[in-house]
Amino acid sequence: MNFLVIGEKCKDVFVYGEVTRLSPEAPVPVFKPTRKVENLGMAANVYNNLFNLIEHKASVVGHFSTENIIKTRYVDDKSNHYFIRVDENDTADRIKISPHLIKIIHNSDCIILSDYDKGFLTEYDIEVICSRHPNVFIDTK
Repeated sequence: MNFLVIGEKCKDVFVYGEVTRLSPEAPVPVFKPTRKVENLGMAANVYNNLFNLIEHKASVVGHFSTENIIKTRYVDDKSNHYFIRVDENDTADRIKISPHLIKIIHNSDCIILSDYDKGFLTEYDIEVICSRHPNVFIDTK
């Protein structure tokens, strides 16, 4: 079985730490980082999860945005509460539905569209992909 995941990807960064006081300049927490965890997110996370779930007889192909989207979360280590999320490069160029991509679509048994509304997939693009394949699942955010 062949799977195709299409969508935006990002780097998810989690900076864990603690807050023990408020800033003297303003009533905001002073965050002391203790560790950082990075992994691929959005459609790349869907791809990784699917890849880890399926048997080795199947293949998973990803067609992702190329932009360097980064989502950094500052998280309290004890409570897992987010203090703030900082997004960088939060848009993606629109997908190019090329003859090569159409061939990959036709050779796939199942397609997963993971749309995070960053501009990579438009409603028209989704309609074009869905009209060319009977097994499309849409993961919208």
